[in-house]
Amino acid sequence: MIYRWIGALNYSVGESGLIFTDRFIVMNSAFLIYMSPLSERRFLKSQGLVAFILLLSFVALSGCAGSKVVKTDAATFDLNPRQDINRQIAENATRAKLNARDLTYYLGVGDVLELAVFQVPELEKTVRVNGRGEIVLPLLGILSVEGMSLPQLESLISRRLEESYLQNPQVSLFVKEYRSQQITVMGAVEKPDVYSVRQSRSVFEMLSLAGGLSKAAGDVIRVQMQRKDRVTGQLKAENLLLSLDKMIQGGSAVADVRLRGGDSILVPEAGVVFVEGAVKKPGSYKMQGETNVLKAIAMAGGVPWEGKQNKVEVIREIGGEPMAIDVNLNRVRKQKGDDVVLRDGDIVMVSFSATKRAISGFFRAAGQILGYSLN
Repeated sequence: MIYRWIGALNYSVGESGLIFTDRFIVMNSAFLIYMSPLSERRFLKSQGLVAFILLLSFVALSGCAGSKVVKTDAATFDLNPRQDINRQIAENATRAKLNARDLTYYLGVGDVLELAVFQVPELEKTVRVNGRGEIVLPLLGILSVEGMSLPQLESLISRRLEESYLQNPQVSLFVKEYRSQQITVMGAVEKPDVYSVRQSRSVFEMLSLAGGLSKAAGDVIRVQMQRKDRVTGQLKAENLLLSLDKMIQGGSAVADVRLRGGDSILVPEAGVVFVEGAVKKPGSYKMQGETNVLKAIAMAGGVPWEGKQNKVEVIREIGGEPMAIDVNLNRVRKQKGDDVVLRDGDIVMVSFSATKRAISGFFRAAGQILGYSLN
């Protein structure tokens, strides 16, 4: 008889939902008396104690301290951060191009140069920078030109010619083929490739050239630059780890770094999100492409009966402060509400229904006492 009582009660909860739940809590004693024909008389003796414990549980759960996370609106939180970030990357790229001061092209291996000396046609020549960064010119022989700008090389050639051959020579150089200045953009971007450039470029400009970030991109960018050591003169690698959010907000001085030939950008894929609270398998989950709240909760096994589908929080650090926005899964499923595209490190918190949790705990305890499982 007790097994039938538990089964009938579970069925009634599923059919009636919160109405049945509220009636049970408020009219706990009457309900048990009404169900007494299907239960054992000895169980009814404990109804007053159980009702008291249930009431205390309900009050305790309802009175839990609230979150200290600041609530925010959709505009501040970014419902679709990837789309917005790519727009900001394009805007920053345009701004960087307009404000760029270093537009110098630095010669490197593979570049093809055309040399002309005014009124000296014999010195007109087309040369290519060899693998050692050198060119060979009539009268002057071998010159090391890698890393030099055109004005610097013109000045060097004029000075050498004036020392031994000509008075006040007028030298002009033109880059016929740009081959050396190539910057690599790899990883989670729309168009990963090796890009030929004619002058230094900002990180934003290169990300924009690569079509922006893909849906799988994280919020950290790795930049490797090849620079000459001022002491030894040898090329050495400099590695930077950049926060995209800080760059966009103007909080990172390295956002103004100018990239040159041989430099590279790597955009790693996004990391993990954390799903906590009323889900079947709380924990951390690796993001799979563009991950929204619905997808993250599905990865965590879904929301059990005790969870509140209309009370889900996404917590994100914005400007160094934790901010939160509410998501109503019921409205999202009906396409009447907005889902949130998650970022690396976001926390998805599904609230428990205090009422349902108290009922669930009560019947689990009853099941343990009577030797039956409600799972």
